[in-house]
Amino acid sequence: MMDQEQLKKLGRKNRRDAAIVILILAVSIPIAILLAIWLNPGYTREPFRETRYALGDIPVTITAYGKDKGKVERAVREAFDEITRIDAMSNRFNPDSELSQMNQKAYEQPVPLSDDLWSMISTSRDYYGLSQGTYDITLGSLSDVWGFGANKRTVPPSPAEVAQARATTGMQHFILDPAARTVRFDIPGLIVDLGGIAKGYAVNLAAEKLGEGGVVAALVDAISSSQTMGDKPGGENGWRIAVTNPRDPNAWLAEISVSGSTTINTSGDFQQYYDYQGVRYHHILDPATGAPARQSISVTILGAQNSTQAEILTKAAFILGYPRGMEVLQQLGVNAIIVDSTGAVHVSPGLQGTINLPTDHVPPEPPAGG
Repeated sequence: MMDQEQLKKLGRKNRRDAAIVILILAVSIPIAILLAIWLNPGYTREPFRETRYALGDIPVTITAYGKDKGKVERAVREAFDEITRIDAMSNRFNPDSELSQMNQKAYEQPVPLSDDLWSMISTSRDYYGLSQGTYDITLGSLSDVWGFGANKRTVPPSPAEVAQARATTGMQHFILDPAARTVRFDIPGLIVDLGGIAKGYAVNLAAEKLGEGGVVAALVDAISSSQTMGDKPGGENGWRIAVTNPRDPNAWLAEISVSGSTTINTSGDFQQYYDYQGVRYHHILDPATGAPARQSISVTILGAQNSTQAEILTKAAFILGYPRGMEVLQQLGVNAIIVDSTGAVHVSPGLQGTINLPTDHVPPEPPAGG
């Protein structure tokens, strides 16, 4: 049996060993935690990706990269919140939306606008001039009569119906007060439709929210309106974007490789349309005729200032057609792929080396009419 002195020595040894173990744990655990944090790739190798239906019930996908998983996921949620907010604000078919309330009241009195609605409307007015009068947000009644608004139809309207609807359109009837940030109409029945800007505006705000939230690279894809942010991690060829063939939804018209932050937007006669007696009637209306524009099949533009501008310019270039539309875009420093009414594909010189065209043409447009 151990004597008293041996028991004391053993006790001291055990306490010393325990202290050493505690010290080792105290040092190693924080180091292990720091190493785990430092070595954790987060969403730097594989992105965080989420899809929700919005902006007219289309699938919107956000692909985001970043070191901090929590921050990336939170930023994506906040980006979708922005999309939902702008979607709700600009929905003219919801009687309670801000845009709908403005349309109802602006003939009776000046209507004050929120910052975002003011931004969309004042920007639209500016581009009315830049687009040679082709981009016009006062065509809501025309959109309705053609069956692309409140009333769905599969038979084109009569000339009398079109004339009646055109009487309630026109930017000259649309009066803005920048000091008070109000809008009013000087004729009854005018309907503002922001379908040609709201999607791009929402995509742009979503990208800004991602950047503020710590995302280092991202792609916001809203089908016809996309915006990249930063360089794609590990992507030797950058972000690769496919442009739909306007006459074959299962095929590509082109594949584009882009780096850094940019925009890719498409407008075409294949997005909202109906065929009647061999003629395609689509939602992009020409203010000069009151009917679907007939100069183009599709327009894809790259390198606009942001998705808001891109969304507007695709509509304007579509209506202007080739070569006028391409000339306007070139003056603004924007590159484009324009498929004209014959099916010929026209590509900006600035896209050389970044675009792959599997064919040099698409099947011709259905016979013009309307």
